[in-house]
Amino acid sequence: MDSPKVLELKAQAEILKQAVDREKASHDFYVVASKATKRKYEKDIYDRLAMEEMVHRDDLARQLEEVEAQIEVESALAEDSETDEERP
Repeated sequence: MDSPKVLELKAQAEILKQAVDREKASHDFYVVASKATKRKYEKDIYDRLAMEEMVHRDDLARQLEEVEAQIEVESALAEDSETDEERP
């Protein structure tokens, strides 16, 4: 059974996964909008927005990796403590 700390970290990971997905969807939207416009200034704006979304996505993906690493550590610590409790 997961510890409260692991459950909290898993909830954070799920939120971050959803945020990464939304940033990707936003990026894709701006890329399509950029391709659809004929005006250079609009294309430049959409391209800049698309790039910003990718930066956001990358930042969130790094945070997700950190949380997933914490989950592994906390899970291992919880398993060790359960094993210690089972020893006579």
